[in-house]
Amino acid sequence: MVYESQGKPQEVMFYSDQGSHYTSRKFRQLLSRCKIVDLMCQDDFAH
Repeated sequence: MVYESQGKPQEVMFYSDQGSHYTSRKFRQLLSRCKIVDLMCQDDFAH
């Protein structure tokens, strides 16, 4: 995983849409375990 190969950086943010692969329990647990903050795009957000 890139996160580990980069020395487990601190204060990482991950911006994603609301796709099923980004909202799955397994993916969310991975983000939590790596202490990565998820900034999920909201439906009302103007792109």
